[in-house]
Amino acid sequence: MSTSILNREFNLGISASVSHAVQFVSVKGEVLYELVSDPIPIVQLSPTSASFQSTGQAVYRTTAYREGWAVHADGSIEIQARALADLDTVRYVIQPGSINVESSFGLGSDLRWRSLITHAYRKYSIKVASQAEDPAPQFKDVIITDSFFTTADPALGRVPILPRNDRVAGYAHLTAVVYFADNTKDAVTATWQGAVAGDSKPYVGEVGPNTVLYFDAPGSYTMRYGPVEFTARLGQAPIGKTATVTLGNGASWYTRNSVSSFYLHENTVFTTDGEAVRRETGALAWRAETGGYELFMADGSVMILGSREIKYLDAVAGTVQRSVSFSFGEIYAAQLVSGKVFARSDYGLYAIDVASGVQLWKASENGGDGLAAVFGRVYSGSGRVYDASTGVKLFDTEGRGQVTVTGDRALWANGLCADRETGKPIWKYYDSEQRKSWSSGSTWGTPIVAGDIVFFGAGAAVRLKDGTPLWKVKNRPTQSMMAEGRLFGWTSGDLAEYDPATGERLWLIDSNLNTNLRAVQYHDGFLYASFSEGGLARIDLSMLTRELDAAGLAKVARLYAMLRDQGGDSGDYRGIKVESVVSGGAAEKAGLLPGDYIVGFHGKKVDSSSQLIDFVYESKAGQRVILSIERLEPKSSRYEAKTVAVILGSNADSAALGSAHPGFSLRVMNSTEIRAKKLDSILRQDAVLAVENVAPGSPADKAGMMAGDILMAVGTVDFAKLYRSYDAYREFNKAMAVAVQTRSTLAITVLRDGAKKTLPAFRP
Repeated sequence: MSTSILNREFNLGISASVSHAVQFVSVKGEVLYELVSDPIPIVQLSPTSASFQSTGQAVYRTTAYREGWAVHADGSIEIQARALADLDTVRYVIQPGSINVESSFGLGSDLRWRSLITHAYRKYSIKVASQAEDPAPQFKDVIITDSFFTTADPALGRVPILPRNDRVAGYAHLTAVVYFADNTKDAVTATWQGAVAGDSKPYVGEVGPNTVLYFDAPGSYTMRYGPVEFTARLGQAPIGKTATVTLGNGASWYTRNSVSSFYLHENTVFTTDGEAVRRETGALAWRAETGGYELFMADGSVMILGSREIKYLDAVAGTVQRSVSFSFGEIYAAQLVSGKVFARSDYGLYAIDVASGVQLWKASENGGDGLAAVFGRVYSGSGRVYDASTGVKLFDTEGRGQVTVTGDRALWANGLCADRETGKPIWKYYDSEQRKSWSSGSTWGTPIVAGDIVFFGAGAAVRLKDGTPLWKVKNRPTQSMMAEGRLFGWTSGDLAEYDPATGERLWLIDSNLNTNLRAVQYHDGFLYASFSEGGLARIDLSMLTRELDAAGLAKVARLYAMLRDQGGDSGDYRGIKVESVVSGGAAEKAGLLPGDYIVGFHGKKVDSSSQLIDFVYESKAGQRVILSIERLEPKSSRYEAKTVAVILGSNADSAALGSAHPGFSLRVMNSTEIRAKKLDSILRQDAVLAVENVAPGSPADKAGMMAGDILMAVGTVDFAKLYRSYDAYREFNKAMAVAVQTRSTLAITVLRDGAKKTLPAFRP
């Protein structure tokens, strides 16, 4: 393997040292006295730095005692006059065999490193003389794996990842790998026994000493437990070479009943087939004689929506408390918001009161099964948008399929990004290589927004700002979710994780775990997946060895701050506004504050938040960078230029970090919107700021702040006395800066549903 390949695969570091001798030589060329140095470092190399040392701090010792000669602790030599008379010259000689070179690799790649070395050894090592007990000397080795990775060296081929302690997940796609030692034309047969049983397709053809064959385990890869044995035989040989693994561990479980959907609540998983199971063990807590398509928790009850009724079950005992007749038909999607359930079925779109089960309104719907109820509206997969309170259709869009609403934008699975207030298209995504024009009927996948990026399923990523394509891959799942920075995607038959930066598949459960994978949720390192014809599985991600391919993601640099493009007074550009910073993250540790404006990154001018994100992404985790900022000083009410040194964090930090603070973002509410909401009699100023988003679990969320709230007062600042949006932003940022710098609490008064409400003071 070449150095370039190693550098691309691993965090390679090399150090070297050498020892030398100082020899005192006589006129006749004899060595009168000799000193030998301890090893001296001469070079230190890493991907980020290099240092060369010509000598270093030498420590000498003598090889043998000689009368008239002595060496002191400081390395100086004492020579008697009678010995000095024979001395002719002094020379330095490199000690033979003393050059020592050591290489190191990041511990995060330890399993991949060991797998690569083992694979290369098995493939390229010469044949060792066979021992009498070797049942199949034609094979160097036989192993079983559940995942592979590739390197920059095409000659290595697929590298099997070594299983941990001969145990792999019970839902793994097993492959046996056979390494050859001899030339042969005999067929290779492969047999599986135990939890996975059957024969793999035999290999017929010529092989050589460096040949590697792969045999996939037979059958559907359903959840199984117990030992698995693989045996490879050459020709008609009665005895072959065997490898074993054990499927499953105590942390994962699988239920056998059909599940369309499920709900995680504390230590229990409630399913639509009328069961409650313990989250840790999968043990049955109770079973009810009912079933449905969707379910929710409502005031201590489990609310199950079936095709012809709604049932309320006691969450502790599973007993039926009451039922309400209701003709839904088949339900495609449902969402619980503010005491209402919005359900999309083949009969239409419904709004139902949770407490009573009474229908509030119904709208006729055709096509598209997506649903998003937010900001007082219901966005449908058909492209229609309704008033959530009345069911009145507000407008139509070109959107189709699953829908996501974020900030001021609504995104549909067919690639439409529209203004959420009007439905007017902002941009349309399509693959120019496959289509000549955008089509409203084509579906790309569930839109997921993460920062400045939109993922359409696990098949494409674009910029939220303008739809600029970042990457696309073919034949990727259209159903997907993001959890702790990880992108998961699935179809009815398989489940996988993808690299958000490139779209590369990191691992695959080539399931047919059973059939029709319907819903996936993530919690505490486990994926929960339901199958309408199979059951419910709890999948331990630590068992998936392919997860190690995501180790590189942990090295991606992160600033851990929420950013927004923001103009100053009269629309002049000020910089990238820091809306919030993550508690304990790189930005907060560096002293970056909410309300700061970033104008430069490590000597480069920053023109947009997307450009700043690119600069961060192109850097390395742990790198020290300088941000040029403008900060509002509370005493002068003026922005002053400053610099902040930031040690960039990584994706690996996300699990240990707290919520973003202050935990909410704002937008300006214009006069047209004020009149439309009939608030013009209350709000007489133009400087109206409305809460756009609230981060779950943040201080603002815990204080009761909600999206749609209108700011009336922050601390001692009365917004009714302000008449420009810039003044409102300035005073808000000033109050926030004081609270952050003094670690004091902040009291906020909002207008909600036409009435003023003062939230409990919280510390941002």
